[in-house]
Amino acid sequence: MGRLVSFDYGRARIGISLSDERKIIASSLTVLKVPKTLPLLLKELEKALAPYAPFDLFIIGLPLLLNGKEGEMAEEVKAFGKALTEHFSVPCTFWDERLSSSQADRFMREDSLNRKQRAQKIDTVCSTLILQNYLQAQEIQRLRKE
Repeated sequence: MGRLVSFDYGRARIGISLSDERKIIASSLTVLKVPKTLPLLLKELEKALAPYAPFDLFIIGLPLLLNGKEGEMAEEVKAFGKALTEHFSVPCTFWDERLSSSQADRFMREDSLNRKQRAQKIDTVCSTLILQNYLQAQEIQRLRKE
């Protein structure tokens, strides 16, 4: 039984978080600076994720527009998900990440982090929120079936 991994994809940085093995708690792992090519990015992801394998699912934050429609960035995120699935042979799903950045920023302000500190942590906090929200939704679905 493997972990779940979430990604907060960006053109400059990607925040990565992991679930525990029981798939209850999300924890931030790292932020990767995005290299110039996809093959280099996949190699960096391999190095970062290898100690935590195996994985059951990748959850990728899908940046929908506020009206719920997909824009240009959503298409880029879907291409990233396809590349991850092909490279790692792990299925992926997309999770609505609307407002996750503002929620993460609010949490960090409550922790009294200054703007520079918040900028350094925003990607992992967002990936952790995406994963924790996904885990909670799965638990709610499980409880409804009982």
